[in-house]
Amino acid sequence: RSCKCFLLLLKMSKASSSHGLLTEYLRTSSRSIHRTSDSLVNTRVLVLFTNKKLYAQALSRFWHIFNTLEEELKANLEETELSGVKHILPKLFRAKAIETDLQYYLGDDWRSQVPPSPAVQEYCVYLKALAKRKPLLLLGHSYAQHMAIASGGQIIARMARQLMSLPESSGTAVYTYPEGMTHNSLKHEFKTALDNMGRKMPAELVEEIAQEHIQAFKHNNHVIRTFHMGWLNFFRGLLLLLPPASRLSLVLVLVALALWWNLSRLRAAGSSSSSS
Repeated sequence: RSCKCFLLLLKMSKASSSHGLLTEYLRTSSRSIHRTSDSLVNTRVLVLFTNKKLYAQALSRFWHIFNTLEEELKANLEETELSGVKHILPKLFRAKAIETDLQYYLGDDWRSQVPPSPAVQEYCVYLKALAKRKPLLLLGHSYAQHMAIASGGQIIARMARQLMSLPESSGTAVYTYPEGMTHNSLKHEFKTALDNMGRKMPAELVEEIAQEHIQAFKHNNHVIRTFHMGWLNFFRGLLLLLPPASRLSLVLVLVALALWWNLSRLRAAGSSSSSS
């Protein structure tokens, strides 16, 4: 019997070691789509900071996602297979913090103002189905969503306060953890817990979690792409990228181009009507 146990442990060790550390494999296997996601966020984040309600609407998309993901995780945390992360996951949950921010931006009736978009609904339905089928695979989504905030939250919070003139303690709760918890310590604790779990996983399960990690980015990208912000807000975001001295020049150039384009259209219309 002891020989069989040894062989089983050896087999599990070989299977998991073929991928290395779980979190490192999640990082490398999602590198390409993660880069796409970063580009989508980076080209839109300044635009969102030009309008508090626009920012709140964007944030609300992810409230629906985090709320669904965290409810499903909470419902399954007592499962034996998730026991390795049940001490850390609740510390990373962000849905309640997002609610605090949405109340600040939209008022007490914020829930009535933030219906889920079709892309958000699609993702939430996917998460619920995944939880019923194999709850452990939710870790791929949790690692994408919760680590994104723990990793980039401090920078985004500073930008939000500066560009939207926010008070120090308002509007950025989603990026703030309770006293005594730092972004780096939470990231380290989460990564350590996942890697410890990964050492006991067969290669097939590691691959399943990695594929769900990629699915999280695919859904996020779809949600971001389908969030329409309007050309005026894009223009305001572009102005924020320029030094103050250059902004007036850009406005004058764009106005001149708009006038030229309209005059060209009028001349073309006049020519076609005279020739007919």
